[in-house]
Amino acid sequence: VLGCYTLCAHPKIPGLVRLSSKSLEASPPFHSRNNCIVPRTLVNTNNMLGFKNLDVDLLLKEEGKRIFYDILSGKIEEDPTLLLRFLVISFVDLKNWKVYYDVAFPSLVLNSKMTFLRLHSASEVLSQEEETSLSKSMKVWRDSNETTGCPFFGVHIYSDSSVVIRQLKCWKGYSGDHQKLLFGFYDHGHQDYPGWALRNYIAFLSLRWKIEKVQFLCYRERRGEPDLEKSLIGEASFAAPHGWDGSDYVPEIIGWEGEKAGDRKKEKILKPIDLDSLNPASQDEEKQVMHLKLMGWRHPSLVLNKLRSARCLVLGAGALGCEVSRLLMTWGVRKLTVVDGGCVAIPDIVKQSLYVDNDCGVPRATAIVPHLKERCPAVEVEGIQMEIPVPGNPVSKTKMSSVLDNCKRLQALVASSDVVFLLTDTWESRWFPTLLCANENKIAITAASGYDSYLVMRHGAGPGHNLSTEDALGHQRLGCCFCNDSTSFVNVYQIKTYICGNVLLLFL
Repeated sequence: VLGCYTLCAHPKIPGLVRLSSKSLEASPPFHSRNNCIVPRTLVNTNNMLGFKNLDVDLLLKEEGKRIFYDILSGKIEEDPTLLLRFLVISFVDLKNWKVYYDVAFPSLVLNSKMTFLRLHSASEVLSQEEETSLSKSMKVWRDSNETTGCPFFGVHIYSDSSVVIRQLKCWKGYSGDHQKLLFGFYDHGHQDYPGWALRNYIAFLSLRWKIEKVQFLCYRERRGEPDLEKSLIGEASFAAPHGWDGSDYVPEIIGWEGEKAGDRKKEKILKPIDLDSLNPASQDEEKQVMHLKLMGWRHPSLVLNKLRSARCLVLGAGALGCEVSRLLMTWGVRKLTVVDGGCVAIPDIVKQSLYVDNDCGVPRATAIVPHLKERCPAVEVEGIQMEIPVPGNPVSKTKMSSVLDNCKRLQALVASSDVVFLLTDTWESRWFPTLLCANENKIAITAASGYDSYLVMRHGAGPGHNLSTEDALGHQRLGCCFCNDSTSFVNVYQIKTYICGNVLLLFL
């Protein structure tokens, strides 16, 4: 994965090492002048036992070997960020909203003694003219697209106080008529000593370029401007390491947080992050859709975002309406409109699963809303009490306007929905919504129970982006569920054909 670290930009706060959701992408996640791209390895286990059984010494050694071999092969000169590898091990306890992790910054340990000859503030070492030139050159270097995110560089200070900054791969140009040569790096630390990036930097200079004495610049900023008062210039001396030129040699590597050279990490210290302080409603929502996300790993066709944004219109809030509404929420649907014209009765309590005794006498469209919200606070549910117009029922002149209003309102509801569920008690009450779905080219799903069987039928618009009501052969795919109440389904697997007026039929 790719992360980033920022150089020190505040005198009392160190720079940060960050991972983000974009760190798993192939492109750099933080492409700006203030971030240095860092390659790293993330090891995430499936359970706590696997996390505790990780061989942390082996993992650290493998990361350190990559740095070591990249130094010897010359890859570091082309991509200096490879010196800053680090390792994250983790276990995410999804059910309890806790994350356990540990972090290592692999560093090569030189087997020869390193001595700091001096270490001072850059403003104390440089003259006023050199300070000004260095500040201007660093601004140009930091703003350059070619050097963005490159944390290591060479600083050439000439006798006329001019400053030239070069990349490490321009090593051949490092020799010349310069008065001072500083090996600079972006320092994330804010103390009066260099940050962790210097250790591998010196190992690189010693192994690759056979240097035994260097002057280095720990470059720091303040509010986006060079801060040479907090930046450090030092001089270090170190003998060439012994035995490192062997083909199978691997140096000692340290890096786990809190670990020192010569120590052995006996027990892993778990660093927990408790996410329990997040919004409780968000937690409940994540817990409810967790099983869907797990299913999505095995079934890529399950697109949760589409289910979450789908607007479902449920016509009927009886036994079928209660179960379908509840199951839609289980599958991640979060936008429901429930239409029903009746009230909860005592016999309904047994067969209509969402209602309780206190709901008796309350309109079903009103009573169902709090029960759905109680099970899933994130659902957006609207209950509408309305009678669905039924063909064949006599309408008096006094009720004519209200029936027409219901027709217009139902048409508007169908037009604003993505999927319509026909779950009313009678076949006649499904006839008008079926025509509206055909007219608006909406997906319509019928669920009905007979005396000894049941029927589920999907008709209307086609799957995906195929919104035509005709199939590939030009035949109408519209099914109409409309027949006499006395009709029963003798064999649910047998093709049934019902003719109703001029509207063609359905296939089971």
